[in-house]
Formats: sequence, C-alpha cells, structure tokens
Amino acid sequence: MKKNWLGIIFIAAVFIGVAGYYGQVYVKAHNIRVELTAVNSLSQADQDRITVSPKDSTVQREWYGGEWAHKVTFHHTETESLGELIVYIGMDRETILGEENTK
Repeated sequence: MKKNWLGIIFIAAVFIGVAGYYGQVYVKAHNIRVELTAVNSLSQADQDRITVSPKDSTVQREWYGGEWAHKVTFHHTETESLGELIVYIGMDRETILGEENTK
C-alpha cells in the first residue's frame, strides 16, 4: 500500500514540476522588452535618431503622471535643438505614457 502512495506522490510531483517549468518558459518568452516597446511607439523620424541599437539605452523606474513608469532614455540621440530621447512606458510594459527630450 505504501508503494502505491509513493508512486502517486512521485507522479504528482513530476507533473507539478513540469507544469511549473513550462509556465516559467511561457512567461519569459512573452515578456516584452521595455526598450522595444518604446522604439515601436516612436515616429519614423524619432526612430531614425537611434543610430546604434535600442539596447543602447537606460531603463529606470520613475514616478510619471501620477503613476510608476519605466523611463527609457535612448543614448546618442541628441541633436542641436533636442536632447536625448526619453519615452515613458507603463509598468505593464505596453502602455505608452509619454515622450520627451532632455532639452
């Protein structure tokens, strides 16, 4: 009788482990990078200011418009009249809250 219970417990533990592993893989695969969300929200003219890569940016958590947001600052996007390009993304990593330049 003990062997049956041990077998059932072992199978249940394996099932829970496999389900947990695939759940983590699914979440990681569908976790959108904040930088890519920010780039996709920009106009073509602003996208052209990013000469290297969207990864050449800094992401910080900041209070913006009455809520917490991801502040994505793209480096090397300065022009003579505009500073670095900044995009504010909601904590859900999808909602665009605003855009500005440092100058």
